[in-house]
Amino acid sequence: MLPRFPVAVLLCVAVLTAQDGPKPGDVKINKKDTQKYVWIPPGKFTMGCSTGDTRCDNDERPAHSVELPKGFWIAQTSTPVGIWRLYRAATGKDALPDKDNFGRQFNEAIGDDSYPAVAMTWPEAQAFCSWAGGRLPTEAEWEYSARAGNPTARYGYLDAIAWYADNSGKERIESLKLWQADQRSYPQKLFDNGVAPHPVGQKDPNRWNLHDMLGNVWQWTADWYDARYFEGSEPNDPHRPATGTKKVVRGGAWYSIPTLTRVSSRNSYEMESRNVFIGVRCVLDQ
Repeated sequence: MLPRFPVAVLLCVAVLTAQDGPKPGDVKINKKDTQKYVWIPPGKFTMGCSTGDTRCDNDERPAHSVELPKGFWIAQTSTPVGIWRLYRAATGKDALPDKDNFGRQFNEAIGDDSYPAVAMTWPEAQAFCSWAGGRLPTEAEWEYSARAGNPTARYGYLDAIAWYADNSGKERIESLKLWQADQRSYPQKLFDNGVAPHPVGQKDPNRWNLHDMLGNVWQWTADWYDARYFEGSEPNDPHRPATGTKKVVRGGAWYSIPTLTRVSSRNSYEMESRNVFIGVRCVLDQ
């Protein structure tokens, strides 16, 4: 027989359970942008080059301990075209570019709202997140979210978790060999194979229920890029260097070679640049 407890005790247990707060991977809908956001708990992790990863660049070193004392919510996928269209309707913003130099279509020209929105500048990405009630993630928040407690270079088998140059076209290719053979012809060869982004959320999520942290589109972060930032980065809730000329993007994209599609891989672009391989994923503080 189950033990009997006074009603007052049961009510107390229910209240305590409700106050425990969200669990890692819990999902909520943000009313402003209608996207799904996932809860990321506070915690510690090792940021930078993963143990055993032989592909790290110098700007991923040294690996160092980082603590994030506060939890946050991060979008479950990069922002799709349909959500950016909602933002445009609410704010009167102009449409994003709809094709690249090859004539490959993007954004609203695709006619499918589930594809990732791309080619926004850093200020445009920041403005979108602000409108949604949030902000861009710091580099540390992004990497912590992507790892989801996994200390390795990727949180799963690459083909299962990411769209990248090898698997995002009509036929499978070995993009690293193409890149090493002739970097100038690399974009044309990808175009000839139909390499392009795919609808968000199709690949397996990480342990915290986040999709496309690797592959499909690079994602803007809040931080200025500094190749030597990790050498003196603060261990507690690190934020961007004070100044810089470029902003950090993370995650790799549909055109990327496997080497770039790792959780510690860093890249950077000027704030006003528009690239059809860069998107945005916002953070909410509550």
